[in-house]
Amino acid sequence: MPDGRVLRGVVIAACYASGLAVIGHLWVLFWACAGLVILAVPAGKLIGIMAGAGGVERGPSTRAIVTGRDAAVDPGVRLG
Repeated sequence: MPDGRVLRGVVIAACYASGLAVIGHLWVLFWACAGLVILAVPAGKLIGIMAGAGGVERGPSTRAIVTGRDAAVDPGVRLG
């Protein structure tokens, strides 16, 4: 399943290219890159929806409760 790494790479490359386009006064390239970055928002949402829709349902994970002398909730100080 896609996880967005390719999309992040495309957005970073588009930002870099748009910066070079501003320096070189290539306004068509700048606006094309700006459009690509803007279109990355709904594409990222779709990737998030697709990543969350497939696979096995994972419920909330339970953690073991640590009690006793080694527990972080028991620093060894008795208040009561």
